[in-house]
Amino acid sequence: MQYKLAFIGAGNMAEAIARSAISSGTLTPDQIIAADPSPDRRDLFASIGLHVTPSSSDAAAQAEQIMFAFKPQMMNDALSTFASSLTPAQTIISIMAGISSEKIHTAITNLNPQADGIKVVRVMPNTPIMVNYGMAGVSLGQNTNPGDDDFAFQLFNAATNKAVRVTEEQLHLITAISGSGPAYIFFIAEALQQAAKDIGLPEHAHELVTQTILGSALLMNQSPDSPAELRRKVTSPKGTTEAAINKMTDLNLPNTIEQGAAACLKRSIELGNL
Repeated sequence: MQYKLAFIGAGNMAEAIARSAISSGTLTPDQIIAADPSPDRRDLFASIGLHVTPSSSDAAAQAEQIMFAFKPQMMNDALSTFASSLTPAQTIISIMAGISSEKIHTAITNLNPQADGIKVVRVMPNTPIMVNYGMAGVSLGQNTNPGDDDFAFQLFNAATNKAVRVTEEQLHLITAISGSGPAYIFFIAEALQQAAKDIGLPEHAHELVTQTILGSALLMNQSPDSPAELRRKVTSPKGTTEAAINKMTDLNLPNTIEQGAAACLKRSIELGNL
């Protein structure tokens, strides 16, 4: 094979993974090829020294590891363009939410029976990968043995600064917590920024909220205390913070967040059954 890794889809997530692979020394630019129908995306990937092509089939035929970096709903249409180029000697790395390795394998072999035996590794990253400080769950899938996920784990550990190995069944749970988790944080940030504007701090809303979330995350990462204990240390009896926490508790915010994560989990499972 001419390339170590082929990206099928050259979106923002693929770009972040490619950049971190190069900056960490995991791969050199000439070991990567990216396929995308968009000339602009191909130009961007070419600008960082990668080989590019509009043909998914050409990219898939030349790489040891092939990353499915497209949306789950696009899988069947995408595979129709390149499944015939796949062989049992290759490994698929899928970052599609919800789609099981068995379903991926079946979709491939329905189009190309000669690819039976192709290995499928699944990964659930999150968007902070774009600043090299995200989270990813990596799992062995169809036709794999221990060690078949080593390359994917190395790649995403470099890209996110933190990857964990999990079972494939746990990837739905990873999706509900860290995969979609950044959106939950951004949603809370939106509300806090609006609160800042409402009380008369519109010019400082963004920096107040951003720095508070960043500092809190760093403190939680470095402190031996649990989040509950860190919250307790900020919450003086009968103080201002306690007034806020009591109101949020009265409005059942913790349960709302739990129900949101449960809805995400449910949708992840539904996507897998489409």
